[in-house]
Amino acid sequence: MKKKSIAIMMAGYLALSLTACGNPLKKLPDVSETNIYDAAADMTNNEAADAIVKEIEDVILDGGAQLTGLVVYDREESEDEKERSEVSVKIAYETGNASFTDYYVCSMRYSDDDGWRVKEIARDEDKIAVCMPAQEAGEETIREYLMDYVWYCSDDEDNYTVYFNEDIEMDLTIDSKEVYTGEDIPEEIREYMGTYGALEEVWISFRTDDGFRVAEGGVGMRLWFDADEGIWDFYDSTYDGDLTVSISDDVLAALSDERMLADVSEYEVSLGYYTNPVYFTEDTYEAVSFGDYQFSGNYCERSVSLTPKGNIYDAKVIFNLTYYYYADDGWKLDWVSIDAGVESFLLEGKTLTGVMYSDCNEGAKEYAELSYTFLETTEDGKIAGEAKIGRNGYDVSAEDPIPFEASIGSDYIMIEFDDYMVYGDGWWDEFLFDTLYCNYATGQLYSAKYDYYYTLGEE
Repeated sequence: MKKKSIAIMMAGYLALSLTACGNPLKKLPDVSETNIYDAAADMTNNEAADAIVKEIEDVILDGGAQLTGLVVYDREESEDEKERSEVSVKIAYETGNASFTDYYVCSMRYSDDDGWRVKEIARDEDKIAVCMPAQEAGEETIREYLMDYVWYCSDDEDNYTVYFNEDIEMDLTIDSKEVYTGEDIPEEIREYMGTYGALEEVWISFRTDDGFRVAEGGVGMRLWFDADEGIWDFYDSTYDGDLTVSISDDVLAALSDERMLADVSEYEVSLGYYTNPVYFTEDTYEAVSFGDYQFSGNYCERSVSLTPKGNIYDAKVIFNLTYYYYADDGWKLDWVSIDAGVESFLLEGKTLTGVMYSDCNEGAKEYAELSYTFLETTEDGKIAGEAKIGRNGYDVSAEDPIPFEASIGSDYIMIEFDDYMVYGDGWWDEFLFDTLYCNYATGQLYSAKYDYYYTLGEE
């Protein structure tokens, strides 16, 4: 009987002891900056916190990540009411691609039988989640996005655009990479990415050679980490504004100044009706200048500007040369256009002489010698002068002068004589008007009609 009494007393004492210690489910975890989750044991120091852990693992992580930490950063002071409370927790977890820090608010409900249990869990939208990718964007990814999304258009007159692709020679150097997470990411990018993501800024120095031009500069890219897919994706690009473009050595060798002048000298230029073609060889001009190389696809355009010799007019003759590059045959001249114009006529006080022939061809019949003297500019902008014509072998200097007025056009001169200029024996071999044009290859003036031809140059 005595032993039975002792056993009953011990059982009662044990029950009293358990009641005194309290059920941990009846106590919420305290606010602390310390991690209370033991990942190895998959538990905390508080059973109510363990219930929170289970809810996070089942509902939030759903088997797709490994919880690594839990910190209680806020809690309603309502635990003594034993009815409801809210516990705010910061959790850390990892996937195979990244580690995360996120924030959740747990709505807790209390019952006498079960203690504190999680009724509902939701993200704390006032907090910004942090996603740290396991790896930065690799060089292969950066190169791929550079070719897919980035081009660099210069601000100079050439407006050259650098395209990054496998068809050109590219030297790329990644100068710097920096990853930003959480609040360090600009708000507009966070909105674009969603709740979870990271931003990487990459700066690249490049040198490209498309076979025609060499471009050097710097380009920046921003990549964002897609946490759902576990990959880096392109966001945008920026430029240093310091692009330098130079012509490749191969082009400079193939399309040299000497090559282009040779092509100009071989090009046949037609002056107009009743004339023979002319050529702009080295002895026909006194100055030359070259324009910039302009590329479009396999075409290269460049201008060659010539200043003709002579003192009758100031003029420019511009050959616009277009070359095409053939993979098997190199650069070939494809097209030529010519722009020629007089900047000013220098006629006042000059005497121009020449010989009139039946036409412009060798062996043509000689009609007469000519002399045009341009005396002075009139009030209406014309030039007054006098002409002499000596036909049939007569000395032109002994002929009586015929006054005229010359109207100056953009690149021609229209002359009206006071009397007929007679150059032959027929009644039709005479004229009261004539038009002089510029022969830029000789620096002279010429007149070409169906029945006569002559050139005028300084004595």
